[in-house]
Amino acid sequence: MAIFNEAIDDRVRFMFEDAQVRAFKADLLHVLEVVDLPDAAAAELRSKLGRKRPSANAGTRKKLRSPAKTPQLSFERQLAMFLREFPLGFEDPKFVLEERGVGNEAVEARDAVIARVQSKLSRTSLEQGIAAGKQREIYQTVRKLMESGKTLITALEKPDSKGIALAAQPGFVQALYELLYGTGDYEARFEAWIVAMQMKPRATWPVATYLQALVHPTSKIFIKRSFFRAQAAILDMDATSDPIPSGPAHGRLLGVAQQLSDRLVRAGHKPRDLWDVYSFTWRTLAPRPAAVA
Repeated sequence: MAIFNEAIDDRVRFMFEDAQVRAFKADLLHVLEVVDLPDAAAAELRSKLGRKRPSANAGTRKKLRSPAKTPQLSFERQLAMFLREFPLGFEDPKFVLEERGVGNEAVEARDAVIARVQSKLSRTSLEQGIAAGKQREIYQTVRKLMESGKTLITALEKPDSKGIALAAQPGFVQALYELLYGTGDYEARFEAWIVAMQMKPRATWPVATYLQALVHPTSKIFIKRSFFRAQAAILDMDATSDPIPSGPAHGRLLGVAQQLSDRLVRAGHKPRDLWDVYSFTWRTLAPRPAAVA
Protein backbone atom coordinates (compact mmCIF):
# COMPACT_ATOMS: atom_id res chain seq x y z
CA MET A 1 0.00 0.00 0.00
CA ALA A 2 1.14 3.54 -0.71
CA ILE A 3 -0.11 7.11 -0.57
CA PHE A 4 0.48 9.94 -3.03
CA ASN A 5 3.49 12.08 -2.16
CA GLU A 6 4.09 14.58 -4.98
CA ALA A 7 4.25 14.97 -8.76
CA ILE A 8 7.37 16.46 -10.33
CA ASP A 9 7.88 16.81 -14.05
CA ASP A 10 7.08 13.44 -15.66
CA ARG A 11 7.17 11.42 -12.44
CA VAL A 12 4.73 10.75 -9.61
CA ARG A 13 6.05 9.86 -6.18
CA PHE A 14 4.38 7.57 -3.65
CA MET A 15 5.29 6.68 -0.08
CA PHE A 16 5.02 2.95 0.60
CA GLU A 17 4.41 1.02 3.79
CA ASP A 18 8.10 0.15 4.01
CA ALA A 19 8.73 3.91 4.47
CA GLN A 20 10.38 4.17 1.04
CA VAL A 21 9.41 6.88 -1.45
CA ARG A 22 9.36 5.61 -5.02
CA ALA A 23 8.84 7.51 -8.23
CA PHE A 24 6.98 6.19 -11.27
CA LYS A 25 6.91 7.61 -14.75
CA ALA A 26 3.47 8.93 -15.56
CA ASP A 27 3.03 6.47 -18.42
CA LEU A 28 3.53 3.53 -16.04
CA LEU A 29 0.78 4.49 -13.61
CA HIS A 30 -1.71 2.28 -15.42
CA VAL A 31 -0.15 -0.79 -13.78
CA LEU A 32 -0.98 0.50 -10.30
CA GLU A 33 -4.37 -0.28 -8.82
CA VAL A 34 -6.32 2.46 -7.05
CA VAL A 35 -7.97 1.26 -3.84
CA ASP A 36 -10.86 3.15 -2.28
CA LEU A 37 -10.38 2.65 1.45
CA PRO A 38 -13.00 3.36 4.09
CA ASP A 39 -12.31 6.69 5.79
CA ALA A 40 -11.01 5.04 8.96
CA ALA A 41 -8.62 2.76 7.07
CA ALA A 42 -7.36 5.64 4.92
CA ALA A 43 -6.74 7.79 7.99
CA GLU A 44 -4.89 4.93 9.68
CA LEU A 45 -2.67 4.44 6.63
CA ARG A 46 -1.83 8.15 6.41
CA SER A 47 -1.10 8.23 10.12
CA LYS A 48 1.18 5.23 9.80
CA LEU A 49 3.16 6.61 6.92
CA GLY A 50 2.99 10.32 7.60
CA ARG A 51 2.32 12.46 4.56
CA LYS A 52 5.51 14.01 3.23
CA ARG A 53 4.94 17.47 1.88
CA PRO A 54 6.69 18.63 -1.30
CA SER A 55 9.79 20.60 -0.50
CA ALA A 56 9.46 24.37 -0.36
CA ASN A 57 11.29 24.86 -3.64
CA ALA A 58 9.45 22.13 -5.51
CA GLY A 59 7.39 24.66 -7.40
CA THR A 60 10.49 26.55 -8.54
CA ARG A 61 12.41 23.58 -9.87
CA LYS A 62 13.57 23.95 -13.41
CA LYS A 63 10.97 22.34 -15.63
CA LEU A 64 12.51 19.65 -17.76
CA ARG A 65 11.50 19.00 -21.31
CA SER A 66 8.96 16.20 -21.39
CA PRO A 67 10.59 13.06 -22.70
CA ALA A 68 9.28 11.30 -25.76
CA LYS A 69 6.38 9.03 -24.91
CA THR A 70 7.51 5.49 -24.22
CA PRO A 71 6.49 3.26 -27.13
CA GLN A 72 3.62 0.88 -26.37
CA LEU A 73 4.98 -2.42 -25.14
CA SER A 74 4.41 -5.08 -27.80
CA PHE A 75 3.52 -8.69 -27.12
CA GLU A 76 6.80 -9.79 -28.71
CA ARG A 77 8.81 -7.57 -26.35
CA GLN A 78 6.69 -8.70 -23.40
CA LEU A 79 7.39 -12.34 -24.26
CA ALA A 80 11.09 -11.58 -24.60
CA MET A 81 11.06 -10.04 -21.10
CA PHE A 82 9.41 -13.19 -19.75
CA LEU A 83 11.91 -15.48 -21.45
CA ARG A 84 14.86 -13.50 -20.11
CA GLU A 85 13.67 -14.42 -16.63
CA PHE A 86 12.40 -17.91 -17.55
CA PRO A 87 14.31 -19.17 -20.63
CA LEU A 88 12.26 -22.37 -20.81
CA GLY A 89 8.97 -20.54 -20.46
CA PHE A 90 6.30 -22.13 -18.32
CA GLU A 91 8.40 -25.29 -17.98
CA ASP A 92 11.41 -23.40 -16.65
CA PRO A 93 12.44 -24.82 -13.23
CA LYS A 94 12.55 -21.30 -11.76
CA PHE A 95 8.99 -20.59 -12.95
CA VAL A 96 7.73 -23.93 -11.65
CA LEU A 97 9.37 -23.26 -8.29
CA GLU A 98 8.26 -19.67 -7.86
CA GLU A 99 4.85 -19.68 -9.55
CA ARG A 100 3.58 -23.24 -9.23
CA GLY A 101 5.27 -23.76 -5.87
CA VAL A 102 6.60 -27.19 -6.81
CA GLY A 103 9.66 -27.90 -4.69
CA ASN A 104 9.23 -24.71 -2.68
CA GLU A 105 8.74 -25.65 0.95
CA ALA A 106 7.92 -22.06 1.89
CA VAL A 107 4.62 -22.06 0.01
CA GLU A 108 1.92 -24.57 -0.81
CA ALA A 109 2.12 -25.74 -4.41
CA ARG A 110 -0.54 -24.11 -6.58
CA ASP A 111 -1.82 -27.43 -7.86
CA ALA A 112 -2.32 -28.50 -4.23
CA VAL A 113 -4.29 -25.31 -3.54
CA ILE A 114 -6.41 -25.94 -6.62
CA ALA A 115 -7.07 -29.53 -5.54
CA ARG A 116 -8.01 -28.47 -2.00
CA VAL A 117 -10.46 -25.79 -3.14
CA GLN A 118 -11.97 -28.09 -5.76
CA SER A 119 -12.56 -30.65 -3.01
CA LYS A 120 -13.96 -28.21 -0.42
CA LEU A 121 -16.22 -26.49 -2.95
CA SER A 122 -17.10 -29.44 -5.16
CA ARG A 123 -20.59 -29.65 -6.60
CA THR A 124 -21.35 -32.61 -4.32
CA SER A 125 -20.04 -30.87 -1.18
CA LEU A 126 -22.08 -27.75 -1.80
CA GLU A 127 -25.24 -29.62 -2.73
CA GLN A 128 -25.01 -31.77 0.40
CA GLY A 129 -24.28 -28.75 2.58
CA ILE A 130 -27.19 -26.76 1.15
CA ALA A 131 -29.55 -29.72 1.60
CA ALA A 132 -28.43 -30.08 5.23
CA GLY A 133 -28.86 -26.35 5.93
CA LYS A 134 -25.15 -25.86 6.64
CA GLN A 135 -24.89 -22.30 5.30
CA ARG A 136 -22.75 -21.18 8.24
CA GLU A 137 -20.27 -24.00 7.74
CA ILE A 138 -20.03 -23.28 4.02
CA TYR A 139 -19.39 -19.59 4.70
CA GLN A 140 -16.65 -20.44 7.19
CA THR A 141 -15.06 -22.70 4.57
CA VAL A 142 -15.12 -19.88 2.02
CA ARG A 143 -13.61 -17.47 4.52
CA LYS A 144 -10.75 -19.84 5.36
CA LEU A 145 -10.05 -20.54 1.71
CA MET A 146 -9.80 -16.83 0.97
CA GLU A 147 -7.57 -16.24 3.98
CA SER A 148 -5.23 -18.93 2.66
CA GLY A 149 -4.65 -16.85 -0.46
CA LYS A 150 -2.50 -14.39 1.47
CA THR A 151 -0.02 -13.86 -1.35
CA LEU A 152 -2.79 -12.87 -3.75
CA ILE A 153 -5.48 -11.22 -1.66
CA THR A 154 -4.47 -8.39 0.66
CA ALA A 155 -5.56 -8.18 4.28
CA LEU A 156 -7.85 -5.27 3.43
CA GLU A 157 -9.74 -7.39 0.91
CA LYS A 158 -10.26 -10.51 3.00
CA PRO A 159 -13.64 -11.09 4.65
CA ASP A 160 -13.62 -10.10 8.31
CA SER A 161 -15.51 -11.54 11.26
CA LYS A 162 -18.52 -9.34 10.55
CA GLY A 163 -19.10 -11.34 7.42
CA ILE A 164 -20.15 -14.35 9.49
CA ALA A 165 -23.61 -12.81 9.64
CA LEU A 166 -23.90 -13.62 5.94
CA ALA A 167 -23.95 -17.30 6.82
CA ALA A 168 -27.58 -16.91 7.85
CA GLN A 169 -28.46 -15.65 4.38
CA PRO A 170 -29.21 -18.57 2.04
CA GLY A 171 -28.63 -16.20 -0.87
CA PHE A 172 -24.88 -16.18 -0.21
CA VAL A 173 -24.44 -19.93 -0.51
CA GLN A 174 -26.85 -20.19 -3.43
CA ALA A 175 -25.00 -17.41 -5.29
CA LEU A 176 -21.72 -19.27 -4.71
CA TYR A 177 -23.23 -22.50 -6.04
CA GLU A 178 -24.65 -20.77 -9.11
CA LEU A 179 -21.34 -18.99 -9.73
CA LEU A 180 -19.43 -22.25 -9.75
CA TYR A 181 -21.93 -24.70 -11.22
CA GLY A 182 -24.90 -22.79 -12.59
CA THR A 183 -25.93 -23.07 -16.23
CA GLY A 184 -27.38 -19.62 -16.86
CA ASP A 185 -25.63 -16.55 -18.26
CA TYR A 186 -22.27 -16.26 -16.49
CA GLU A 187 -22.28 -12.48 -16.36
CA ALA A 188 -25.59 -12.55 -14.48
CA ARG A 189 -24.28 -15.23 -12.11
CA PHE A 190 -21.16 -13.16 -11.48
CA GLU A 191 -23.27 -10.07 -10.75
CA ALA A 192 -25.35 -12.08 -8.25
CA TRP A 193 -22.14 -13.24 -6.56
CA ILE A 194 -20.94 -9.66 -6.18
CA VAL A 195 -24.22 -8.66 -4.55
CA ALA A 196 -24.24 -11.69 -2.25
CA MET A 197 -20.63 -11.36 -1.05
CA GLN A 198 -20.72 -7.98 0.69
CA MET A 199 -17.59 -9.00 2.60
CA LYS A 200 -16.41 -5.40 2.84
CA PRO A 201 -17.78 -1.98 1.85
CA ARG A 202 -17.32 -3.04 -1.76
CA ALA A 203 -16.13 -6.11 -3.57
CA THR A 204 -12.73 -6.11 -5.27
CA TRP A 205 -11.62 -7.95 -8.39
CA PRO A 206 -9.18 -10.30 -6.59
CA VAL A 207 -11.80 -11.39 -4.03
CA ALA A 208 -14.55 -11.67 -6.63
CA THR A 209 -12.53 -13.93 -8.94
CA TYR A 210 -10.36 -16.00 -6.58
CA LEU A 211 -12.54 -19.04 -5.89
CA GLN A 212 -13.83 -19.71 -9.40
CA ALA A 213 -10.29 -19.40 -10.78
CA LEU A 214 -9.24 -22.22 -8.44
CA VAL A 215 -12.30 -24.40 -9.06
CA HIS A 216 -12.13 -23.88 -12.85
CA PRO A 217 -8.47 -22.96 -13.55
CA THR A 218 -8.64 -23.63 -17.29
CA SER A 219 -11.71 -21.48 -17.97
CA LYS A 220 -11.81 -18.76 -15.29
CA ILE A 221 -9.15 -16.19 -14.46
CA PHE A 222 -7.96 -14.56 -11.24
CA ILE A 223 -8.11 -10.85 -11.99
CA LYS A 224 -5.88 -8.03 -10.88
CA ARG A 225 -7.58 -5.35 -12.95
CA SER A 226 -4.52 -3.17 -13.53
CA PHE A 227 -2.57 -6.04 -15.12
CA PHE A 228 -5.31 -7.07 -17.52
CA ARG A 229 -6.13 -3.50 -18.53
CA ALA A 230 -2.46 -3.04 -19.43
CA GLN A 231 -2.48 -6.41 -21.20
CA ALA A 232 -5.55 -5.40 -23.18
CA ALA A 233 -3.72 -2.34 -24.49
CA ILE A 234 -0.85 -4.53 -25.65
CA LEU A 235 -3.27 -6.85 -27.48
CA ASP A 236 -5.33 -3.93 -28.78
CA MET A 237 -8.45 -5.15 -27.00
CA ASP A 238 -11.24 -3.43 -25.10
CA ALA A 239 -10.93 -3.86 -21.32
CA THR A 240 -13.25 -1.09 -20.17
CA SER A 241 -13.91 -1.75 -16.50
CA ASP A 242 -14.51 -0.07 -13.17
CA PRO A 243 -12.72 -0.76 -9.86
CA ILE A 244 -15.98 -2.37 -8.69
CA PRO A 245 -16.41 -5.73 -10.46
CA SER A 246 -19.28 -6.25 -12.90
CA GLY A 247 -20.43 -9.02 -15.20
CA PRO A 248 -19.78 -7.29 -18.54
CA ALA A 249 -16.32 -6.10 -17.44
CA HIS A 250 -15.49 -9.61 -16.25
CA GLY A 251 -16.34 -10.93 -19.70
CA ARG A 252 -13.99 -8.43 -21.33
CA LEU A 253 -11.11 -9.13 -18.94
CA LEU A 254 -11.57 -12.89 -19.28
CA GLY A 255 -11.46 -12.40 -23.04
CA VAL A 256 -8.11 -10.65 -22.68
CA ALA A 257 -6.75 -13.61 -20.70
CA GLN A 258 -8.03 -16.10 -23.28
CA GLN A 259 -6.56 -14.09 -26.17
CA LEU A 260 -3.23 -13.86 -24.35
CA SER A 261 -3.27 -17.61 -23.80
CA ASP A 262 -3.86 -18.17 -27.52
CA ARG A 263 -0.99 -15.80 -28.41
CA LEU A 264 1.35 -17.64 -26.05
CA VAL A 265 0.41 -21.01 -27.54
CA ARG A 266 0.97 -19.72 -31.08
CA ALA A 267 4.39 -18.49 -29.93
CA GLY A 268 5.25 -22.01 -28.76
CA HIS A 269 4.66 -21.57 -25.02
CA LYS A 270 1.67 -23.48 -23.66
CA PRO A 271 0.36 -22.33 -20.24
CA ARG A 272 -0.87 -25.12 -17.99
CA ASP A 273 -3.97 -23.10 -17.17
CA LEU A 274 -5.10 -19.51 -16.76
CA TRP A 275 -3.07 -19.22 -13.55
CA ASP A 276 0.04 -19.43 -15.72
CA VAL A 277 -1.49 -16.68 -17.88
CA TYR A 278 -2.00 -14.54 -14.77
CA SER A 279 1.60 -15.20 -13.74
CA PHE A 280 2.80 -14.10 -17.19
CA THR A 281 0.97 -10.76 -16.82
CA TRP A 282 2.26 -9.90 -13.38
CA ARG A 283 5.80 -11.04 -14.13
CA THR A 284 5.97 -8.73 -17.14
CA LEU A 285 3.64 -5.84 -16.23
CA ALA A 286 4.05 -5.33 -12.48
CA PRO A 287 5.83 -2.07 -11.62
CA ARG A 288 9.50 -2.45 -10.77
CA PRO A 289 10.36 0.56 -8.60
CA ALA A 290 14.11 0.03 -8.76
CA ALA A 291 13.99 0.25 -12.53
CA VAL A 292 11.86 3.40 -12.82
CA ALA A 293 12.65 5.41 -9.71
